[in-house]
Amino acid sequence: MNFRAVGAVLRGTDGKPSLIGGAMFNEGLTVNVDPVTILPNKHAYLEELKKMMGTGKRTFSLQVGISDFSDINETHGYTYGNRILQEITWLIQETVGKRGNVYRTDGATFVFLTSDLNRGEVAAIYDMIRYQLQRGVEINGIRNILSANGGMVSTFGAETESSMIYSCLHYAYEESRVRKHGELVDFNGNINYKGPEGLKLFNVIRDCVSDGCRGFALEYEPVIDARTGHVNGAETKIYWKDERHGRVDLSQFMPVLEKDFIFEEVGDFILRQGFQDGMKFLEKDPGFLLCLNVYRIQLESGYFIENLLYFLQESGFPAHLLSLKFTSDCRYVEPACLYGIIEKLHANQILVIIDGFGSEGDSIRLLKNAPVD
Repeated sequence: MNFRAVGAVLRGTDGKPSLIGGAMFNEGLTVNVDPVTILPNKHAYLEELKKMMGTGKRTFSLQVGISDFSDINETHGYTYGNRILQEITWLIQETVGKRGNVYRTDGATFVFLTSDLNRGEVAAIYDMIRYQLQRGVEINGIRNILSANGGMVSTFGAETESSMIYSCLHYAYEESRVRKHGELVDFNGNINYKGPEGLKLFNVIRDCVSDGCRGFALEYEPVIDARTGHVNGAETKIYWKDERHGRVDLSQFMPVLEKDFIFEEVGDFILRQGFQDGMKFLEKDPGFLLCLNVYRIQLESGYFIENLLYFLQESGFPAHLLSLKFTSDCRYVEPACLYGIIEKLHANQILVIIDGFGSEGDSIRLLKNAPVD
């Protein structure tokens, strides 16, 4: 058997251990099981989804999550938070019954997977779960009013990777959480490329990312001094192209790709290719300013600064001629992390621009607290 152990030591004022706690897990039993809720986990969901798509049946995935769950953990502690997760588990299982399977995915989110219901029935299940959570979950005599968010995606056939389906599902969930105040978002009805053909195209693009970002390219929009008419620099725009589909503007797909771990490859491609092109621009204009887009998942990866500086050194592009434009979703990065990244960029003479200012309610807070340029 393969066991994994985790533990912690609390020390007294004299520095000696006063309390030791720990747990051991049999990896053979828990690899597909969430230890808090005893539900199958995200890995198990992806495996089951793949099997169900292989049967040729239409499947529906419904992701349900709780807003601001971290506040509950910070206020009452993780043990209390785990009790709430367990109560939510029972509530969802009771609501869906034997009509499908329930999984715990990331954080305070759950997925209901079914091939027995139609779109309207899945939406009705979400409404029931949301209503019951709004009524509150009682723990130790305290009623916790919970705000639910929900995303849904349907699939038909096995031509799409299950991990890509999850990215689409999580995109819909994030749309519900950030922009729709908990209203259920149906991915298949809320994207530019609807239905099975849209999912197939997403899958093709995702495969190209895995293949060294094949078909991806950058183009540049000039930044012009209005007084002199001189081109001072340029901002990148990324697109994808192949013979069958032609040119595809990735603004249609970027919100989905950003929810996929594979997006880091796209982010690195933008940096590496941008610096290579920037060196060619500098041959004609030594003061040329290069502006590259940066996405939320890059900032949250933990390796962004390290990769950025490596690619800068590799290309020879001067840091003081680089500006990074944080896309609008970057405002949802944990503030301390976001501000720390900006400070490190400034320490390396790199400018920071925020995109879409005024498009979200917290723009003033971001401008006030973040040392952007």
